[in-house]
Amino acid sequence: MKTSQHNKFLSKIKENENFNQYWYSENTINILMKEIHHQFYSNVTETEAETESFRIAFLSTPSVYSSCTDVKILRQSCLFDIDSSLALSNNTIKLTSEDICGYVSFDFNKIDLIDKRYYNKFDMFVIDPPFVTIDAWKKYAEAVKIIVSNLCENGQLLQELFGKEMKPLKFLPCIPTLVYQYCFFANFDCMFLDSFKNEEVLSSIDEMVMKH
Repeated sequence: MKTSQHNKFLSKIKENENFNQYWYSENTINILMKEIHHQFYSNVTETEAETESFRIAFLSTPSVYSSCTDVKILRQSCLFDIDSSLALSNNTIKLTSEDICGYVSFDFNKIDLIDKRYYNKFDMFVIDPPFVTIDAWKKYAEAVKIIVSNLCENGQLLQELFGKEMKPLKFLPCIPTLVYQYCFFANFDCMFLDSFKNEEVLSSIDEMVMKH
């Protein structure tokens, strides 16, 4: 796998098979960050961006969270992940004990252990479970609200768990070390993820998935 020379996270952090980690390509991360940036600033004013007006939870999506360089977004975002080594993967901002942002230890099999100070704090979720089983999705469904990434063939399951408004998007993620083709789902209108296709993904696979 060719590592990115521009994205520091992709260049320095290797995927850990013990946690079933697979990073998105740099281009996929860039498009995701454009969408996140758009959604964040569409929901807050410049003044509100300095407050706790719109919080984002990144569940098992360290390559996305750790690629964010917008300090205003980072100060209102958390990375929920089982891999504690990721705690220092994004040192763009300095945190205090009072900040509700940064790394949060998260095991989808032990959701009851999430600190209560994070309850009812987030408005947007960016999620990609390490496993695409029904059991795993049901457990993530307790925290999921906005974006999910999964195999398109599980689209019906996602709609059952998160509502009929959940729909597949045109832009398909590139995950270089995976042989399976995934797709993104969202329950809101996307400016970037639903406006064009990903040229990194083979057109034949793209057309096949979009027929679902």
